[in-house]
Amino acid sequence: MATLHVRNVPDDLYQELRRRAERDGRSISGATIEILRRSLPAAFDPEAFLAEIEADTRRWSWPEDGPTPEEIIRRDRDSR
Repeated sequence: MATLHVRNVPDDLYQELRRRAERDGRSISGATIEILRRSLPAAFDPEAFLAEIEADTRRWSWPEDGPTPEEIIRRDRDSR
């Protein structure tokens, strides 16, 4: 397992990290690892990302016979 040393941590940031570690019943090292684990994204799969976008586009696409955005805005303005 690797070791990570962080230098020049601002005092206020270190104190907040220490408080969080105490609150969660962790060591400062354990709290830091948990923060890094939550902050760093999982491996990015561009193909899965594009597939998800395509699925969303199909699911949320505008109906062909539906009003245009301009018509919706015009109706909303006219109703006031």
